[in-house]
Amino acid sequence: MTEQELRELDALWAGAMPIKQIARHMGYSVDTIRVNTARHRERFPKRRKSFTQDERDQWADRVLGGMDAADVARRAGVAVSTINHWARERRAAS
Repeated sequence: MTEQELRELDALWAGAMPIKQIARHMGYSVDTIRVNTARHRERFPKRRKSFTQDERDQWADRVLGGMDAADVARRAGVAVSTINHWARERRAAS
């Protein structure tokens, strides 16, 4: 990848565009994008957050307690579908 392409990738990555869309937009395979973001990790920090089960339960409890799932998802930095999934798991475990 050229420096100019890496700068474009910088902007798309910072804008949180999904990897599949980045690859399609830039004309590369998903694997090429993944390899380059891993190779230049200081430039392309990981975007996924990892939560312990206790943290997931705490976020799910907020939704189960009546908070808006979209608001909880925004605060946690994850998708609404993720929060709803955690809430379903938490409800099923109770």
